[in-house]
Amino acid sequence: TEVFDDYERRFAKARAEKPLTQPWLKADRDTILHKVKAMLCYDEALVPSIRDLTPIHEIEMPDHTVTHYRFRSWDRCWGATTLYLPKKEGKLPLVFVCCGHGDDGRLTEDYMAMGHRLASLGIAALVTDNIGQGDRSLTPGLEKGPDHWWSIAPFACGLTLQGMIVMETVALIRHFTKDPRFDSTRLGACGNSGGGTLTLFLSALAPELSVISSSGYPSEIPFVLQKERPHCACNLLPGSAYGPEMWEIYSLFAPKPMFLEGGTGDTLIPLDLAHRNARKVRNTYMQMDAGDNFEMTLTPTLHSWEL
Repeated sequence: TEVFDDYERRFAKARAEKPLTQPWLKADRDTILHKVKAMLCYDEALVPSIRDLTPIHEIEMPDHTVTHYRFRSWDRCWGATTLYLPKKEGKLPLVFVCCGHGDDGRLTEDYMAMGHRLASLGIAALVTDNIGQGDRSLTPGLEKGPDHWWSIAPFACGLTLQGMIVMETVALIRHFTKDPRFDSTRLGACGNSGGGTLTLFLSALAPELSVISSSGYPSEIPFVLQKERPHCACNLLPGSAYGPEMWEIYSLFAPKPMFLEGGTGDTLIPLDLAHRNARKVRNTYMQMDAGDNFEMTLTPTLHSWEL
């Protein structure tokens, strides 16, 4: 009891000592970005180059094709991704669909449904297995496998698992920015739950994106870290109690269009915290005369994307 009481007091003390920032001002934006990188142990020198992108299997659909690829990021680090490509002429918009903790990684039913839906609308979609998930897991079909959920080795190396996921995703975004099939001015990202975590940090670290949708996560970082439930290693962010809050990180994407969403039946993310986060992000957009570019809504759903 004393240990947990001290833990709660330390979070409260950190919150009380945080200065109020103004993310619409360049100086504050630079400070927030610097702290985000420190929290993730994000190092530009460690962002890999995507190599050996090789098609493995292709499926023909009436209005689009689905191609599974293998790629390399860091040396001896192989990844798996799936491209949903509309059968249309000209340069296409591309959305990076960020996976959460679905049991089957990028092949989880609702992630595939999002890929098919975007492609049917004429928008290409890339759905990638995060490190240790899906085809990159030694324990496929086990949501809490040791190669992702309990992956603590990065912390011993002065890194974070989420930071590595973000760096690899940024590398993928940069790679496809140069792909002649896609319009580099119309790149977006969407993600739910763990994918909401990833889109949170892409808001700050992927300026190549022109629009972001983040769901099942927007709230407050101390709440997420203090939940009395098992935590995935990708949600462990050292120093985050003293670092930028979610609203500050999302605000770095302003004035570009952003959509935040939560489910009224979501038992993992409290609606009041979702509203509080949105109120603060919306203020940044309004201060930058871009209020019409921000929207937050609650839908009659549970935590996961629903088909």
